[in-house]
Amino acid sequence: MKKVVAFPTRDGVNIEKHFGHSDKFFICVIENGVVSAQGITEELEKAHGAAAKLLKEKDVNVVITGHIASTVFEAIKNNGAEIIFGAEGNIEDAIKAYIQGTIVCKGKEEYVHHYTDHSHGECCKAK
Repeated sequence: MKKVVAFPTRDGVNIEKHFGHSDKFFICVIENGVVSAQGITEELEKAHGAAAKLLKEKDVNVVITGHIASTVFEAIKNNGAEIIFGAEGNIEDAIKAYIQGTIVCKGKEEYVHHYTDHSHGECCKAK
């Protein structure tokens, strides 16, 4: 089974703790438990919905991230991708954990945020 897995990142090595702070994605193709291709996207366009659009264009069906805004979460889910949140650290380690089936998706209430006022950075946790 083929999976196209994306990780939000700034440095190309580590998972960015918050999806919205990343400026690119590390994307890998996993087939039958083996990474068959991998690479880093160009810097993201700074437009609302740009990340979800890019992930759809790249046929990503799994996103592994730390925290994520509820609007982006919904857009990616609506594109049919699975989202594993609460991840952090080295991307290569996360890939190994995903392949081995040991990566854990943590609680939505803690890692999916609904922003009520974008100008002040205030947020309440998704219920």
